[in-house]
Amino acid sequence: MIDEVEGELPEVTVVCLCYNQALYVSQALDSVHAQHYPNVSLVIVDNASTDGSHRVIEDWLAEHPDFPATYLPQKENLEICRGFNVGWRAGSGRYCIDLAADDILLPERIALGVRELEELGEEYGVHFTDSQSISTEGQPMANFFWGRSLPEGDVYTQVVAATCIPTPSLMFRRSMLEALGGYDESLHYEDFDIMVRAARDWQFKGWPEVLVYKRVVPGSKINQRDQAETPYMLTTARVCERIESLNRTEEEHRALRARVDYELREALRVGHRGAVQILAPLSRRLKPRTWKSAVVERWARLYYHL
Repeated sequence: MIDEVEGELPEVTVVCLCYNQALYVSQALDSVHAQHYPNVSLVIVDNASTDGSHRVIEDWLAEHPDFPATYLPQKENLEICRGFNVGWRAGSGRYCIDLAADDILLPERIALGVRELEELGEEYGVHFTDSQSISTEGQPMANFFWGRSLPEGDVYTQVVAATCIPTPSLMFRRSMLEALGGYDESLHYEDFDIMVRAARDWQFKGWPEVLVYKRVVPGSKINQRDQAETPYMLTTARVCERIESLNRTEEEHRALRARVDYELREALRVGHRGAVQILAPLSRRLKPRTWKSAVVERWARLYYHL
């Protein structure tokens, strides 16, 4: 249980990773400052922005001199995974949140996550909530789960097969991040890989209400899926390949079968040679193979001479 003495409440470190988000970063930082939880620290990593984000951040820090914040401006862009690793390792909170500089935490987000994770214990490494997309102007869009039941407990098979949870809604236990080594810095994006590796040995706890706003902006991952040779799709293929060695049961192999069938079709649709070169051989190794799998593999061989 959370200790009622304020000074002994577990610290939560929010890592705000910013790259060319001058229009939104103040809102993100304000949302951390407005949390209904007294022991929050902030680590701001400016990822070599070129749009004046650093001036916005410096002005915000000057306006909030008493808020516990560490500012780490970078001379070169570290990309998402390395940038977050720099941030959470610079903090000391028992729990960590990865907040993009264009997203927003609702005021109860941290207090709720701490309360539930403290009650559940060390086997629970991740707490998450529903999230709502907002436009660049902040207009509300769809909820992520939209009435669907949330995956909870042992979610490994669900995450492998299809489930994704928006990164800013995730609260990580620091001890879990330390055990996993944080984000894989060889990858282009973070959420699929970290959820798979976290779900392998830790439990997840979900909250059905929206406590995070995730802004949809040009250049987001969802827009990269349709670009041939995008590193996004190559990362997805590499994570699928990793899952093969993590799986332990036939049910888990069937979940990977479903994921690979989908991702290979997508890679062929957009003409992503690198992803096809990983996914097609993986598909041939996986059981059970279906006639649909065989058809897609045949197309891969014909187009890419695999």
